[in-house]
Amino acid sequence: MKLFVAMALVALTGGNAYARSWRINSDASKKPHFTDINAAMSSSEVVAGDTLYLDPGTTITSTQNVTKRVNVIGCGYFLLNGGDVASITGTINLRAEGIKFEGCVVNAQTVLYSNNIILERCRLNSVSHSGTAQNAVIRQCYITGHVGGSSATSSATSGWTIENSIIIYDGYNPIENLYMPVIRNNYVQTTYSQSVAVARVSGGTITNNILAYGSNVTTAFYEVNDCSISANIIIGQKHESEAAVFALEGTNDQRYRLKEDSPARGAATDGGDCGPFGGMYPYVCSGYPLGMPHFESSTVPTRPQDGQLRVTQKVVLQSE
Repeated sequence: MKLFVAMALVALTGGNAYARSWRINSDASKKPHFTDINAAMSSSEVVAGDTLYLDPGTTITSTQNVTKRVNVIGCGYFLLNGGDVASITGTINLRAEGIKFEGCVVNAQTVLYSNNIILERCRLNSVSHSGTAQNAVIRQCYITGHVGGSSATSSATSGWTIENSIIIYDGYNPIENLYMPVIRNNYVQTTYSQSVAVARVSGGTITNNILAYGSNVTTAFYEVNDCSISANIIIGQKHESEAAVFALEGTNDQRYRLKEDSPARGAATDGGDCGPFGGMYPYVCSGYPLGMPHFESSTVPTRPQDGQLRVTQKVVLQSE
């Protein structure tokens, strides 16, 4: 484990021609390479393919424009052991093809301006677009707002994949206006009484989801046309209840694990489970980025032994 941590620290000390990794921290006294993403984008040293690591505790409050094909990696969210997240409270504009965001917290809008953008293991407020933004991937994310494209027939936002995510929105239609999307293994819930879960979608695949609609409507779908719809568990009037499907134990994303006798167990098209914890990319609680070490626990004895107080800390490498 010490070797893994050392390797990660080497990566974080980037800035040379080989590592191409850069630290971002809003606190300049921590001696980061840059204090926000905009500064990194303005640097000629940062090029396509580089990785920007957001330090724990970083808070970026202004609008950020990502103009190069970089990876941006945060610390995860809903951390259970007192760790500090890195958060962006200003709008994020993703303006280059192939950008990847992982483990980030974005409390304002995330706006896609280009194709083939990946949002993975992020906690997001909403996802929208400006202009052409085809083939976006939204995977293993926790989203508290609207996810939507241009319209049910527009090629500008065609081919989006939304999978293994938890989307809980208090407004109209959490997923809306998409052409030829793949929507699979999500939990999509609206807390607004007049809202459905998925609206104005055409030519896509909607499968293995758990979908919850508002109390004053009777269906999870509205104006969903020419789609392959299969193996979705529906929560709402005359359908299942949330308590029948989920364990509802733990905090935030943990509560959406399936209970032992959930009707979603074994109900997917491949014989696996419906919802975000099933499928090819099971949801990862707290959004820890793949391959990154994180603090899990510590043990502090109540009294010293042989004049020493031996503190044990456990650091694990996120391997899934």
